Amino acid sequence: MRPSIGLSELVAAHHRIVFDNSFLDATYAAPERRAEYKQELRKTLTPERFSTVKPVVQEASRFFWWRDDVPFLRRLRESVPNLAKEQHTYCAFLDAILPVAHARGIIKDKWKGDRTDAKVAALALTFAAHCPEVAFVSSDRALNDLVYDAVKNPVRDVYAVNIFYFWREETKFTAYDLADRRLTYGTVRRAVS
Repeated sequence: MRPSIGLSELVAAHHRIVFDNSFLDATYAAPERRAEYKQELRKTLTPERFSTVKPVVQEASRFFWWRDDVPFLRRLRESVPNLAKEQHTYCAFLDAILPVAHARGIIKDKWKGDRTDAKVAALALTFAAHCPEVAFVSSDRALNDLVYDAVKNPVRDVYAVNIFYFWREETKFTAYDLADRRLTYGTVRRAVS
């Protein structure tokens, strides 16, 4: 098993971190570990380092554990980047990802409905087209697979995206690679402290 890292190590090693909803809560962790992660996330999350898409922010504002934390929600809203200059790049990645996500069942309809996972994946690739130190974090293995495959077969030149699986019960991040890609979704690989 590979070693896992904490949030502070993840931030120290990457210029930009793109995340989905699962990153915002250590759902299965012990209460004290969950509280520590929430506190660390509250201190660490800044729009200069973290990015996501608007549907993630909308869903997070409905989570009861963040609903009343106005400063955190403000920083979370600010983490949605203005992609005016990169709109063409973002749309090219999104157009390439949508059919794959639909074929895998990650999104139900590639033309309407919830496309959050495809949008987050496209955002990670958009940043990777300009920045060599991009991390993508999710506890959704299917989404990590989607990003992994999109990085290996990009529609445009991209730097590598460092994909991390977020172990919510351990509040640790483990590098995601081809060995993980081949695991069945029922297989659980434990994070190591």
